[in-house]
Amino acid sequence: MDVSPDSAAAAFPSTRLSLVQLAANPGHPDYRAAWERFFRCYWPPLYAWLRRSGSSRQDALDLLQDFFVKGIEDPVLAKFDPARGRLRSFLLSCLRNQRIDAVRHQQARPDRQPIPFLSGEGIEMDIADPSPLDPDAAFEQEWAGRVLSQAIAAAEERFRVADDASSIRVLHEWVLPSERPPVDQLADSLSMTPGTLYTRATRVRQAVQGEVFALVEVYAGQGAGARGEVEDLLAILAGGAA
Repeated sequence: MDVSPDSAAAAFPSTRLSLVQLAANPGHPDYRAAWERFFRCYWPPLYAWLRRSGSSRQDALDLLQDFFVKGIEDPVLAKFDPARGRLRSFLLSCLRNQRIDAVRHQQARPDRQPIPFLSGEGIEMDIADPSPLDPDAAFEQEWAGRVLSQAIAAAEERFRVADDASSIRVLHEWVLPSERPPVDQLADSLSMTPGTLYTRATRVRQAVQGEVFALVEVYAGQGAGARGEVEDLLAILAGGAA
């Protein structure tokens, strides 16, 4: 997963206000900036879906570029109704319709201008290309993995700011790995007892979980909808791990 400074810091805002609300309101002064930041989060899963659906690399980028511009001109999120389903499912439905229209007309927007963050510079564009998953599963797994990777990066940054190097080590050497070192060995290297290591690991997991929930609230709405999104994310990750 990409956890570069651009994706971890710029893609996800530090504010806890819902970006969905800002990006759905063209009358707000931060509307265009909010839509761009929102789109930066969701384009990789949408790209994954397009690639697994048969679009070439360039066609997928062209469709996403048109989708981004259309979202500014005709606020996509203003049409979203939380009572009718998940936000990411709504976005995917919008992209499906746009892809159908693009195939029907076989032409690109005449006013298309390059979008810097879709240029491919410094970004692994073939995120989902090797995946054997069907398009919808690739979309879901890319979304879940991206949220988790950004949450991990955000938690690690908090530990770094707090000068908590031991928590960073516990995160990368105990919480995240599928294969862990012997508990006595790691605890000794951290000048901890095994019991203290287990306690610290619990706190580190809670920190990551807190960042996951905060990011979902920003990018999928707040309240019960966000809780449902987090449950979905955990279920997707559990399925992918299996």
